[in-house]
Amino acid sequence: MPFLARKAVTAAQSFGLTSSQYKAGNQTFTSSGSFTVPVDVRSLTITMSGASGGGGGGSGGAGGNGQTGNTSYKDIRTITVTPREVLTITVGSGGEGGRAGTPNCGSNGVNWYAIDNDPSVKKGRGGAGYASGGNGSGAGCYGSFQADGGWAGGGGGSSAYVYSGGTIIAGGSAGGNGGSRTGDGAAGAGGSGGNSTSGNQGATGIAGGAGQTSTSGGGYATDGSTGSVAIVW
Repeated sequence: MPFLARKAVTAAQSFGLTSSQYKAGNQTFTSSGSFTVPVDVRSLTITMSGASGGGGGGSGGAGGNGQTGNTSYKDIRTITVTPREVLTITVGSGGEGGRAGTPNCGSNGVNWYAIDNDPSVKKGRGGAGYASGGNGSGAGCYGSFQADGGWAGGGGGSSAYVYSGGTIIAGGSAGGNGGSRTGDGAAGAGGSGGNSTSGNQGATGIAGGAGQTSTSGGGYATDGSTGSVAIVW
């Protein structure tokens, strides 16, 4: 090794730096945490997606299918950072899928209201994140012996990172509507996504959970997917 090169390596080692710290790298977050910028790095390229919405539950009995949850938003950019700077990472959680509607709602209204007031049973709850998604709603019971509309899916939470230059957000997406009830067309409305529409790449993030087909057998639609924050240096 030439003399000047040896001197450079010796100087780097005297500051606690090794050759491995100068290599390119990457790290992907699928849960919240923090990221420390490597000692020699002054820019990062970050691709971030918010969480997607849950699918809507199908109507009870003969009726409509629940809708698929919406696709979340993505943000891609290269930022300027300071070595050893710490970024705070928040990864959004997907919205829950909605529950199937209750058949013969008119004669079974007590059960419908009991379910609608119990989030652990109804589900369709919004996912947590930098801003949490909204809860899906249920359709009311109208008329006797009509199959009830499905409960809607919850919205996905947004993802975000905070650094010296500010806060960058990728929005979560809305949940899918519940399946319509036969006869009057009522259905639960999907919960809104956290920080919806934010992100510089539009609706190109993560696909939403699948809606449930109409059913008298109960069950739930598919949950939305967790967001992500991928860092490259």
